Amino acid sequence: MFRLIELTLSERMATFFSFLKTSQTLTLRKGDYLKVVYLKPPDMTIYPLNKKGLILKATERLEGEGWQVVRALPITHAPSELLEVLEELGLNDLQANRQAQPLCDPWLFERVQYGLSSRADVVTLIWLLYEHGYSAEDCIKVFASLVSRYDLAPYFLQELNKLYKKEVSA
Repeated sequence: MFRLIELTLSERMATFFSFLKTSQTLTLRKGDYLKVVYLKPPDMTIYPLNKKGLILKATERLEGEGWQVVRALPITHAPSELLEVLEELGLNDLQANRQAQPLCDPWLFERVQYGLSSRADVVTLIWLLYEHGYSAEDCIKVFASLVSRYDLAPYFLQELNKLYKKEVSA
């Protein structure tokens, strides 16, 4: 199935994308907003944006409920000029939102690098994931990815059941 690029623009914002006027693809309207739909190139990653007057997302299915068709044309590939602009907007937004905070704490980062190697590691991992709202299923997936000693699996399940059993019975 093809992935789509949905570019939703306010009429005011659309003036900055003047090359879209000649774009031969499906275009929809809802109030003061236009939605232009393109086929997404398979090798391009779309950074989702939601700025004032501009919404950009990649999707599997067109969300056109409540929208009126302005141009009833087949959905075409996005022009290279648009792809360049979208990539630049995405990178700028990513830079603006960048925070100098580590994604995971030092303990977890070390386990990602070297794996789980002790019972203490197993218990700490379960507690950390539980505390941050992860399900038992998520916990199992993370454990399976990080474990370096498979003899820890029975201990892992025992400790996991202790914690998540209380959640189920509550």
